[in-house]
Amino acid sequence: AKLLAELGFQRAVLLPLVSHSELLGVMVVDTADPVASEGSTGVSQTLSDEWLAIVQGIGYQTASAVVSIRLREAQQQEAYVTAALLQVAQMVVSLTDLSEILSAVARLTPLLVGVDWCVLLVWDDGEGAFAGASAYGLHRDVTDWLRERRFSPGESPLLDRVRESGGRAALTNGVAVRESDESELLRRIRANSRDREGDDRVVLGVPLAVKGEVLGAMLIEAEDKVSRGQDKRVDIITGIAHQTALAIQNDRLQQEMAKNQN
Repeated sequence: AKLLAELGFQRAVLLPLVSHSELLGVMVVDTADPVASEGSTGVSQTLSDEWLAIVQGIGYQTASAVVSIRLREAQQQEAYVTAALLQVAQMVVSLTDLSEILSAVARLTPLLVGVDWCVLLVWDDGEGAFAGASAYGLHRDVTDWLRERRFSPGESPLLDRVRESGGRAALTNGVAVRESDESELLRRIRANSRDREGDDRVVLGVPLAVKGEVLGAMLIEAEDKVSRGQDKRVDIITGIAHQTALAIQNDRLQQEMAKNQN
């Protein structure tokens, strides 16, 4: 009531904007003169049936317009997701060397998803560890360090969660987390990427998996809503991760075939 008074409403009527039983919003209408008439208490008011029918009709049309706009936005988002994943698929098909594919994926992901950096790691069965494969958006010394490192189980809680669960894992940004966690891997990445003060951001780990087998991991920094699956960009991230996992699997199959032929 205080807010409505501050906005200049004298006698406000709130009408719900509803479509298919879903509440989309509220329309606030001022019923001061000449529509409303005061009762003896000076507070009660009588609205004519005709006036109410007109306002309800406007509310219905407004709700329909909101639904149409949302549908249009959803269609545009779906079209963008499809186009983005098609671009990644075409890039993967056009390249044959796995290192080139991983480098291209690391460069393309920030452009398509709108993040500052991307790190790709591949699981090495022989060593039983993640190997840094490619990175984009970080300082050169960090990128070089990643390519030379192996991360065994227990060294990075985030990578451990990705591999053990086979699903997305998020690490919330902030001082408390940095003090408790993530070994040298995340400390180096966070120290050499752009801090965004005031943003609710997380480091998101995404498995590169095929039929439940985790072949690697993708690390990116994104908003918390992305990590919770509340953003269409999740579809792009998931699609890119799947395409990358297929490229890793294909490279392994080719290496096995080459060994068998020898």
